Amino acid sequence: MNRFSPLLAVAVLCSGCASIFSGTTQEVSIRTTPGARYSISNANGSQIAAGDSAGTVQLQRGVGYFSPHAYKAKISKEGYQTKIVDITPGINPWYFANILLGGVVGMVIVDPLTGAMFNLNPSMIDAELDPISGATDANATTRQPGNQQDAQYATKQLRPVSRFDYTASRLARDKQCIAKESPDIGNHGKAVETLTFQCQDGRRLAITCGSLEGCR
Repeated sequence: MNRFSPLLAVAVLCSGCASIFSGTTQEVSIRTTPGARYSISNANGSQIAAGDSAGTVQLQRGVGYFSPHAYKAKISKEGYQTKIVDITPGINPWYFANILLGGVVGMVIVDPLTGAMFNLNPSMIDAELDPISGATDANATTRQPGNQQDAQYATKQLRPVSRFDYTASRLARDKQCIAKESPDIGNHGKAVETLTFQCQDGRRLAITCGSLEGCR
């Protein structure tokens, strides 16, 4: 037997299939008709991304051990009815590959901790807005080839999203801190992150979160 085979087997057993093949974030694409403004907010109501007409955003799949993220997409344009689309979690099919490969560690520890065990649905939002009866869009223009509005496919990512955002936000509320906006994140993507909230009462509240110890 190849002497590297046992090492390869250990690597497979100690790694989550979903984490390897899908990663901890998921790309969600957005297209609006007519070209409209869209924003993405997390479960705490904080806006984390925004753009015009069309684009893509990278969203964290999980927020903690066996805890998925959930988001809302808001699409709006003057003269049209605003549309809200729920982006909800489901189970990532790659998660079940742990069963076939005997990846017990990946199934009960790695993928649940990284959030890779979850999929966000829908992964493509194609929103067509309905005009408000009797309203006219003062800013409406005839779409022409080369129009700059048609070229706005780049998404402005306003702030990074922590996988601990939901848990830390709940703890901040327990500490009587009503956050003005999404927290600043120290050591983003590391095993231990520090989320600093700007409270409405003027305080700055720092909460430290780790995959194993939770938030405090």
